[in-house]
Amino acid sequence: MLLAALGDAVKSEDAAERDFVMSLLRNRDELMERIRRRVLNEDPDMPAEAQSALFAATTLFERIVWLARQNTTLLSTAGAKSNAAVGQGS
Repeated sequence: MLLAALGDAVKSEDAAERDFVMSLLRNRDELMERIRRRVLNEDPDMPAEAQSALFAATTLFERIVWLARQNTTLLSTAGAKSNAAVGQGS
């Protein structure tokens, strides 16, 4: 869903849509850490392979969110520069 929203923001030139995407892409590090702790607390005897998979999945999600946030920031910056250039040309 996050990547679909980013895709829509890329297609749109609406700054409000980019702002909406940024609100969806706020930092998820604390959430992922809470999920890790909760799962490990609920199943302290979880096999090492499952723990490794949990950390890999949550870390991958954090990276996806970070990259999507970076892309949205670049879109916003490029959009602001483009709007300024159009404003100077009129």
